[in-house]
Amino acid sequence: FGMINEWSAYPDMLLSAWKMNEFTPAMLVDQLMKRATIHDHRVAVLGFSFKADTDDIRDSLVPKLCRYIERQLPMEIRISDHNLADPIHEPSASTPLRNWPVNDALEDVDCVFVATNHTGYHEVLLELGRTRPEAWVADIWNVGGIDQIFYQAGDLVKAEVSS
Repeated sequence: FGMINEWSAYPDMLLSAWKMNEFTPAMLVDQLMKRATIHDHRVAVLGFSFKADTDDIRDSLVPKLCRYIERQLPMEIRISDHNLADPIHEPSASTPLRNWPVNDALEDVDCVFVATNHTGYHEVLLELGRTRPEAWVADIWNVGGIDQIFYQAGDLVKAEVSS
């Protein structure tokens, strides 16, 4: 970013946007922890790729999100991305990461991070709301469609009934 000053009259804006993007995983974990416990609980991460409905993991912030989650010592982190093969070969991971089928990833889960807005995640979150209504969801993409970043999965079912 040091050379940006030579190319743009607005380097601070570009640097600020980059910093905000890079800080998002930490913010999601910190804010979810104000509502729920991650320590000794099962956590699911839906999506691993950089963009929706693609298999490109370059520049994905999900590895960083997983590292922040790991710091809270969860019982288990289950990653699910139906656009990627199993296992997921992520360069910064010491071993390949298991790519769980989405229904298995959400079984008996306590917290869910919607990391990528892939097609089909709305339906699985709605099903989670029926089976684990008390599970907390961090949904920065509004996949649930209730215009909240943090909510309990059962809120999706309540919203569906009232609409």
